Amino acid sequence: MTTNEQTRHVQMVLELVAAYDKGMTNHTLTSDFQPQIIRSWERCISKYKLNPSTVEKPIMLTKKALRDYVDPLEDFLFFAQSGMQKLYKLLSSVGYALLLSDANGVTVDYLGNPNDEKKNMEAGLYPGSIWLESLMGTNGIGTCLEERRAVTVHREDHFSAAFIGSSCTAAPLFYPDGALLGSLDASLLSSPESKDSQAVALLLLNSHARLIENAYFMRKCRDTWIIRFSKMQAFVEVTTENLIAVNSDGYIVAANYNAINELSRQGGCTPINRQLCDVFELLFEDVVNHALNKASMIFPIRAINTGNPYFATFSAPETKRAQSPECLIGANKEQSSRTIPQSPLTLHNLASSDPLMTQNVNCAGRVMNKGIPILLIGETGTGKEVFARAIHEASERAGKPFVALNCASIPESLIES
Repeated sequence: MTTNEQTRHVQMVLELVAAYDKGMTNHTLTSDFQPQIIRSWERCISKYKLNPSTVEKPIMLTKKALRDYVDPLEDFLFFAQSGMQKLYKLLSSVGYALLLSDANGVTVDYLGNPNDEKKNMEAGLYPGSIWLESLMGTNGIGTCLEERRAVTVHREDHFSAAFIGSSCTAAPLFYPDGALLGSLDASLLSSPESKDSQAVALLLLNSHARLIENAYFMRKCRDTWIIRFSKMQAFVEVTTENLIAVNSDGYIVAANYNAINELSRQGGCTPINRQLCDVFELLFEDVVNHALNKASMIFPIRAINTGNPYFATFSAPETKRAQSPECLIGANKEQSSRTIPQSPLTLHNLASSDPLMTQNVNCAGRVMNKGIPILLIGETGTGKEVFARAIHEASERAGKPFVALNCASIPESLIES
């Protein structure tokens, strides 16, 4: 970047922040920048007292000092490095360097082209560099950690004029208990002018951050009861969209990033450290029973705060899968039973307060023990099989096998015969 370009950038940052502080808006300039960038610039000046013309290279820790930041993440790095290698295969041809930071903004791992290693090291794209926003101004790692969300800081988005030729995209990483762990970043020293060029990188960073986070979650929470839930019945068995971990007392002890966001919407609070029955219309006893005896079943549940319906599967702790349900129910049974008197598997619970579903349930209840075939009609993913299983469980044949037959997989000639 030329000196003139850097000077214009400094003037623009100072002008926008001054207007922001006075409650004024320069629409001509702010239309080019996202709100999180403007917020970051304001923090850099009013909170951190940085000057956009003087911030330069990041601080580099010695190898010995870096070990103090790497060692606490040793068990996490196995999952992070696997995810980084997968992501690097997708981005390496474009020239990106991948950085993994901890919550302190310290880069603890790196992947990049060996031919660019010296250049990346000089620019701070290397283990041991500190990219805190309070030190370096607006940047991918630092601003991602401050905002706790995925961000792209592209060229002039940077606070410091020294970085306006580069681009960095970062996504946050969280511990299973919801605490901020660090970030995953992809940086280009020489970036195309259009910010749209970083859209794919943002998507890939976010998806791989969740992949790493969820793999770590499953490892750390392997001794708890795991609930996977999704709005889409067809995907709940093959994705880790939303994950929560429940201990033997029925308390939610961990939740992944997606689950916390999903359950905290519309005025809700984090599900962590709350009783399962206070978050979902769901008894802990049902989780234990179905995790041990009906592992392949998709179970309908509903969030208490929002009333949103989901489909869920349950997994037992690794150490308890051979035990009986009776010996695994926590001491919270009496309290949970008072909170939710009915099991979610019953027809009545499936209906909830929906008048049409209530009518369907009443109709099914009248004929389910009379030898009359019942036809359920609905779009794919609306829960026809779940409803059929609920009818079976409520009928006099509950003790007999429930057989689900996929007619779409049977040849036409066989059906005709």
